[in-house]
Amino acid sequence: IMDNTSLMVLNLLCKINPHHVYIAGMDGYKVGENNFYQDRLHLEQDKDTLLALNSSISHRLQEISKVLNIDFITPTNYEL
Repeated sequence: IMDNTSLMVLNLLCKINPHHVYIAGMDGYKVGENNFYQDRLHLEQDKDTLLALNSSISHRLQEISKVLNIDFITPTNYEL
C-alpha cells in the first residue's frame, strides 16, 4: 500500500532499526465514518474496500513487526 504514510515511515524505520516503535493515531479505517481529520480529505469508499485496506495493512504490519518492536499506544483496528 504505497500511499499509506504510516507504512512508509515504518518501512524507513526498518532500515534505521530503532530499539522500539510506539504508534499513536494509526487506528484503521472505519465503515460509515469519516476516516480523515479534515472533511475535504474524505473519499467515499465502500465497506469491502475499507475492510480490504484494513486487512492488507494488518498483514504488512505483521511482516514489519518481525523486524521492529511495535506498540500501539492508542486503540487500533490493526492486528499484530
